[in-house]
Amino acid sequence: MRRLYSLLLIILCSFTVNGQSLPALIPYNSGDKWGYADTNGNIIIAPQWDKANFFIGDKAMVGIQDRSGRSNNIIYCLIDRKGDYIIPPSRHWTGEYTGWSGQLNANTDVFHWGMIDTNNRELIPFDWQPTYHTVIPDSLYKVVMQNNLAGIIDRNNQVVIPCRYNSIISCCGLEKLDAFMVTDTGTPRKPNMYGVIDIHNKVLLPMKYHDIAYEEPEKGKGFFRVIWATNNDSPGYNYTYQGKCIDAVSGKEIKLKQINGKQYIKQGNYYLYGDGRGYALLDSNKKQLLPCCNVQSVSKDTVYLETSKNRGEDSIVVTKAYLRTSNLQPYAPPAVSVYHSKKIEFGPPPGTCGNGVRAWHEYQAWYNDLPFVNIDGRKSKEFYKDSFFFRVQGYMTPGPLPRSTHGYVSQNYEIGLLKDNINWDKKLAGVPILVSGEIPGNYSVGNYSAVVDENGKYLVKPLKNWHILSYDTATGFASARLNYPNRYSIFNANGDSLIHSVDKQLTGAIEWQDKMYTYIVTHEHSDNINSNGNFDLDNMSVTRFVKLADEQGNIIPALSKYHVKGGLYNFNGVEGTVVTDSSERMGLVMPDGKDVLPHINFKYKFLTIVPNGWILARDTFNHPGVLLDADNREIIPGMKLLYLQEASYIPKFSNRLAQGETLQHLPGIYMATSAPDEKGLSTTYYIDKYGRAYKDRLIKAATKRTRR
Repeated sequence: MRRLYSLLLIILCSFTVNGQSLPALIPYNSGDKWGYADTNGNIIIAPQWDKANFFIGDKAMVGIQDRSGRSNNIIYCLIDRKGDYIIPPSRHWTGEYTGWSGQLNANTDVFHWGMIDTNNRELIPFDWQPTYHTVIPDSLYKVVMQNNLAGIIDRNNQVVIPCRYNSIISCCGLEKLDAFMVTDTGTPRKPNMYGVIDIHNKVLLPMKYHDIAYEEPEKGKGFFRVIWATNNDSPGYNYTYQGKCIDAVSGKEIKLKQINGKQYIKQGNYYLYGDGRGYALLDSNKKQLLPCCNVQSVSKDTVYLETSKNRGEDSIVVTKAYLRTSNLQPYAPPAVSVYHSKKIEFGPPPGTCGNGVRAWHEYQAWYNDLPFVNIDGRKSKEFYKDSFFFRVQGYMTPGPLPRSTHGYVSQNYEIGLLKDNINWDKKLAGVPILVSGEIPGNYSVGNYSAVVDENGKYLVKPLKNWHILSYDTATGFASARLNYPNRYSIFNANGDSLIHSVDKQLTGAIEWQDKMYTYIVTHEHSDNINSNGNFDLDNMSVTRFVKLADEQGNIIPALSKYHVKGGLYNFNGVEGTVVTDSSERMGLVMPDGKDVLPHINFKYKFLTIVPNGWILARDTFNHPGVLLDADNREIIPGMKLLYLQEASYIPKFSNRLAQGETLQHLPGIYMATSAPDEKGLSTTYYIDKYGRAYKDRLIKAATKRTRR
């Protein structure tokens, strides 16, 4: 959603130089090639690669664009501190190594794949085609392919299962048997195509089932739960399924009554048993309470039931019910949904037109982008907690002004810590999530809203009949609107109302010098009608004017001429307020009106303060800016930058190297992206804490930064 108001990415950190030493070698860019320079400006390794990463110990990963015509990929290599190859380009290395259990990671000029380690030792001969199939335990076995058929080798590179199957994968519980689920080359690709073989290539189950799981409550005494389609050749995918249990030793069908007590699944005060389609619920004496196979799961306070039934060729009727574990009484009447297979594949249900089609697509996009909440190891967008049934509404962006989004949160819109940008690479770890809830079966008590983290822990406890507008991660305050007009309040994490207003829209609050200040909307206007006169969610724009006021709602005179955009935080609370003047130029001031950056305030439309106190200033967010010190002097005169962020590296070569998930920052080193050249190309390079750019020549800062 495009917004007319802008937000500021800002950090309040010490303006003193970071005392940690810089890396001995820093990637150095010259034209379109990379090498390495030391911190004195000496070129140690001549630029010769298309990519270069920081050294980890005595090794660094570099990349060469594959221009042989065989692919458009980067060929990764490892070099030592002299620039000599440890892994040369001829290995066609993917840049990944996770030990023997990882994927094949190198290939020859004729595309024969094998595996090497980070010392270029050959772990698996180059005899295979690439495959992404893995099995458990992958520390012992690896799926390989020849002639597009899958087999398995062991750690001694011995073929233990010949390459004769369409696929080999693990499924639930089979690792206890050293067995795998496979599909046969002669099996038609319809529901009934899976079977089980063990590591000796013995067939444990023929390839004629739709789904298979293995249960072994008592060692050596296990059984398979299988289901299959009774009408495997039915047109239109209108299948009907049956299930049964098969003894793993004899291969004979076993009835549920033949399964002894140790093979039941204990869930709280209940037991479950099933036949592959679901479970029956039994009490502590194993007396049946609910028949097979409607029960799907049992949690601390809820029994979840679900049944599905085909209705014609293009729809399935799904019935869901939730029971209290205390008395097995329903929270609410069962929910019945009809899922249209054609709707899922091609669009809205047949006969839907006009606004109905648009509304269906908008709902699908909205629902798909909603975040998940992890409850007891199960990720869901709907969950029970403390007798509430919650539905996820979206992420709460971590600033003090009301903003939320359904999917990925762009850091360009947030007031947050630049050094914490790695959180965005970890799938929004720690970003608050807005949920709405109700007490099933007792709708007269009203609706609730709350803020939770990704594990369902309350950040703001449920508020009855209040709709939460914003949540500020720095203060823990939430602004909310009552379900009646013109009633707003600021709540703390416990759900206590701190400030209340009947006629003024409160969007947040801060504390400064033991006083409470509020953000008040003085004007708000939305433009969400397109040229055809229809509601246009994708192109909605919002104009919102916010002022800083005291606890009683009186606008602070010293800031009355400014529009508030957000707050600036350190570890102890608010240290400044981000405002814009009548020309939309941005500044940072204290709640009493004092300038924090008197030499820079209200000269630029966008300011980003980086950890060492530099300011990236620009007049258009998506266009180049200049890097300044606090006295408005350019760190590197004439240099125009699009982005600046702390440099990071992957600390271990045993992890995924090219696309690591455990990046660590390098204090004092910043990765910069320059303005596009006449060809429209941008250049990435590094700047150290002394203001020296490692590009073409070591450009030194022209001024000293002001210390504060």
